[in-house]
Amino acid sequence: MIQKQRPTRLPQRYLNQLIETESRYLEPVVCHEIPDKFLFYEKARQLALATTITQNCCQRHWLDGSFIFGDFIEALFVENNIHTDLLSIGTLGMSLENVDSLRNLMEGGYLDRLELIISAYLFSHELYGVIPYLFQRLDNGRFQLAVAGYHGKICLFKTDGGKHVVIHGSANLRSSANIEHFMVQESEALYQCDMTVHRRIVDKFSVINQDALPPLIEKFKNSEPLTKEDKLSIQPLRHKKLWGAVTATN
Repeated sequence: MIQKQRPTRLPQRYLNQLIETESRYLEPVVCHEIPDKFLFYEKARQLALATTITQNCCQRHWLDGSFIFGDFIEALFVENNIHTDLLSIGTLGMSLENVDSLRNLMEGGYLDRLELIISAYLFSHELYGVIPYLFQRLDNGRFQLAVAGYHGKICLFKTDGGKHVVIHGSANLRSSANIEHFMVQESEALYQCDMTVHRRIVDKFSVINQDALPPLIEKFKNSEPLTKEDKLSIQPLRHKKLWGAVTATN
């Protein structure tokens, strides 16, 4: 192998790897998952206290890997005494703690109704974790769930004072070990645009019949084991059919 002069401007950790491996390809630094016990609500509360929603505001936030986006939503409502008729959230992933946070908002009287759009990935990977817990804790007659091939991270609500709030970015409700970002905007046009998409997904592909739960959802709520036939019957909407529903004009 031909030795080339190594640029001294590289960080030392890269230079060490070059010396050890004699390769021009470098391994990325390993990001370790952060245990839940080391994630603190206080960080979300501090940001919520510093966030003032005014007309046409647009606030960009960058977050470290210890931040929990779901905690920020709860803190924003509580610390600013916000009430909304409907909180609409779309997320790729969420945790048990996020479920408890949303329940706190419902029980605390901060929102009248909650609708949640989750990804097909979360639904299939958390059949015995988040999903049954979600039904047990949130299904109180004022909650709706939709499952689709959804990759968005959006929170929508209209305050009693008439402000249209859209919170969107890269962060899922749960924590991650990655740098994330999100933006808080007050914009009626943006709110109506995103709510239209959420409305079409929820209206067509919700899984809760408010009059009676389907048998499969009853099993989720009661933590009963699923049969092979049960699992095969779960077909969240994805790809072209989902896109057709979102872009429908009628």
